[in-house]
Amino acid sequence: MAHFNPMHMKKRVPPLLLLFCLLTSLSYAGSIIKGTITDKSGQPLIGATISLKNETSGTKIYSSVGLDGTYLFKNVDAGKYELEANYVSYKAATKEFDVDGSTAVKIDLSLEAKSTSLNEVSVTGRTNRASDQSAISAERRSNVVLNAVSARTIEASPDITIANVTQRVSGVTIERSNNGEAQFAIIRGMDQRYEYTLINGIKLPSPDNKTRYVPLDIFPADIVDRLDISKSLTPDMEGDAIAGSVNMVLKQAPDDFTVSVNVGTGYANKFFDGDGFTKFDHSASLTTSPRVSGNDNATIADFPNNPFHTSQVKTPLGTILGLTLGGRSADKKFGALASLSYQDSYRETNGIFFESSTSEITGQPILTDEDARVYSIEQQRTAVVTQFDYRFDKNNKIDLNADYINLTRDEYRTTSDTSLSASHTAPGLGSVGEQYLSYRTVQQIYNFDLHGTHKLSDEWKFDWHAVYSKATDNEPDRAELNVGTGASKNSSGQIVQEQPFLTSNPDPEERIFEKNSDENKSG
Repeated sequence: MAHFNPMHMKKRVPPLLLLFCLLTSLSYAGSIIKGTITDKSGQPLIGATISLKNETSGTKIYSSVGLDGTYLFKNVDAGKYELEANYVSYKAATKEFDVDGSTAVKIDLSLEAKSTSLNEVSVTGRTNRASDQSAISAERRSNVVLNAVSARTIEASPDITIANVTQRVSGVTIERSNNGEAQFAIIRGMDQRYEYTLINGIKLPSPDNKTRYVPLDIFPADIVDRLDISKSLTPDMEGDAIAGSVNMVLKQAPDDFTVSVNVGTGYANKFFDGDGFTKFDHSASLTTSPRVSGNDNATIADFPNNPFHTSQVKTPLGTILGLTLGGRSADKKFGALASLSYQDSYRETNGIFFESSTSEITGQPILTDEDARVYSIEQQRTAVVTQFDYRFDKNNKIDLNADYINLTRDEYRTTSDTSLSASHTAPGLGSVGEQYLSYRTVQQIYNFDLHGTHKLSDEWKFDWHAVYSKATDNEPDRAELNVGTGASKNSSGQIVQEQPFLTSNPDPEERIFEKNSDENKSG
């Protein structure tokens, strides 16, 4: 027999009502909008932004694309809608459609990239030729044995001439002049006649009147961006480059306006301990010999005595001045650079030289002469380097280099020759020969180089030069005076100084004029 309990019925009603209400609400939840967002290749655009706009109310809701490229909008009421997809570097895509509020709608969108393919990408740059990296790169790219010294390395060294810089290179030694200045580079132990000197790859003539090689002490060290020393011979070099070559790569116009100033001064302590530096008056010296001027019957009165007029400078100050200005126009097509260098240095060398002979009686060596020599040398270097270029386009360029180098040397020599054999009867007695020599040497180099480069195609390039170089050496008035004197005893037995007199052997006074020049013209 079945029993009916009203309490059991009361407990089951709420769950049924809840389930009925839930099913009723789901039937009126609205539509679902879903789909995928990809590019033209079908790859999902993860993170793309999706907006759904109700055309009637104007309201807009947003969503984003998931890792699988899909999106989803729920509970969308019936109406007319616009779907828009956006992604960085892609064109936006839109779609208009109607929603009935009950069924799901699937819309896929494909976005097109904004970027266009490039036919060519050209990246150009310009290295700083004065840097150490440029020097290392030049050595690495060279097809010969090459050592390069950058301007930055030269600035950090105490060298003020190109001749001094070369001694920093391995395999290169220096030959010095009679006053101790570095003058010629000896590459791989071979004489300087087996090498040649270039500026920007152009061979220079020599100011020397006997040889073809160029003394490197003419050039100040601060005019170059880089110094290249080649140690091997290639077919494009001349026969006198068996040992190698020294190439001075001069400064070029920078891309930005640049001003560089270098100032220095100093003195040698030795001038404080002695009589100072001896200078002679060259203001009235002749520039050419009287014979060249048309006077074939010159007398001693036609030659001024200024070369023998001297003065003492107690503390001569050496000077170094450098100024560089350069830059390019606003469109970067025209570039110009001007560099000025000036050096004034003083050097004094002292020495004692002995002469000897073999005694005919004893067969033993004996001293015959004692020479005390003092050389006072002032050297002034002046260099002016200018460079102009014009870039018509990336394939055509023309440039002009105009350079002037000057070395002026004033040298005054005094020699006291004490004869230990003639009239030398006791210590302090005998004859003494005094020699005074003064001369001024002016060496100059002019160099003009008009150069063009033209790229005709990827396979063809046209490169041309028009070059004029000239070197001169002028020694306008070399003056030498020979005077005899000495010490002897008078009738009273006192030691007295003899009156100076002009000697006859060698000539009491001699004047020498020398001048020569050498030119290079090439195309």
